[in-house]
Amino acid sequence: MSTTNITNPNSSNSSSFVEYDQIILFGDSITQGSCDQGSGGFAFCPALQHDYIRRFDIINRGFSGYTSEQALAIFPCFFPPVQKARVRLMTVFFGANDAVLPGFQQHVPLNLYRENLIKILTHPLIKAHPETNLLLLTPPPVNEYQFSPSDTDTDTDTDTGAGADRDVDADVGTQPGALDPEPEPEPASPIMRKASRTKQYADACREVGKKLNVPVADIWTAFMTVAGWVDGQPLAGSREVPVNERLQALLSDGMSI
Repeated sequence: MSTTNITNPNSSNSSSFVEYDQIILFGDSITQGSCDQGSGGFAFCPALQHDYIRRFDIINRGFSGYTSEQALAIFPCFFPPVQKARVRLMTVFFGANDAVLPGFQQHVPLNLYRENLIKILTHPLIKAHPETNLLLLTPPPVNEYQFSPSDTDTDTDTDTGAGADRDVDADVGTQPGALDPEPEPEPASPIMRKASRTKQYADACREVGKKLNVPVADIWTAFMTVAGWVDGQPLAGSREVPVNERLQALLSDGMSI
């Protein structure tokens, strides 16, 4: 990076172009939606931009509907080579879509999800940036009571169903065939996501962080703690127990924060 003093417009070489160091937020629709200031709640990305204004460029690379498999494919398309920019921090936030039940198109088997996270975090493009810090985020818990009927609506542009897959294909564009998963028949179950299934993916995310010595923001545990859940109890958010209003208040649609 240039040594131009960007805080002093009167410096001798102030006309030189300076690329700000970057913070990249990489994830699915939860990351993409972190820019939304129209929902009436806290918007993480704008808050980060405000806190780091004139110091870092905050780059939102959230892709609605994406799984870790698709994330691995798209990653080289946007992560800058070391000659172009310095990435000081990248968050990696996937798993909410991977964790849909088997038979739905977005489902990624648990072992493959784990492998994909490892491949992203150890990608050669990242290794070329020795100053890049990484932060993993676990998928949040889910509230099964909030999924009917929105979680089975395949005509909406959200993180669920075929609508999300159309969003993926449209975003990729320049990568023909790169993200064309083999279509799978959808099961008769009215719910795509289960609290117990999502817990497995949150556990796997923590395991990857521990294995690679990458810090993990454990959103799943933080939310379940607020919900009052204690290990050994039936999972809050499961239809096996009554509605947990504290958990429901944290999730706008049963899975998004």
